[in-house]
Amino acid sequence: MNRLAIKLLPLFAVMSFYFVQAQATFSPPILAPGFNQYTTAAKRNTLNTWVQWEYKRLSFLFLVVKNDRPDVLNRGTQLTSRVVDQQGVLKIAYLKQF
Repeated sequence: MNRLAIKLLPLFAVMSFYFVQAQATFSPPILAPGFNQYTTAAKRNTLNTWVQWEYKRLSFLFLVVKNDRPDVLNRGTQLTSRVVDQQGVLKIAYLKQF
């Protein structure tokens, strides 16, 4: 657990970051790492994961997915709601050898 102290006038606030990381590798060259991060001060949960597949020698297919879920406070009603932000990227790299 990493702690970061931020100076607020005249108080100090402590933010905590929690990380969980996992990685899996398979026999055809497929790599699937990812990690989850939770920030207590912002009440934000972020999941980052990607898959890398070497379908030919030195040729790769990458799929990256980010799932961000911050808690947002509605100042009018004083209620918090969870907003979901999902992003993805697909990349294909091909090397032609002569």
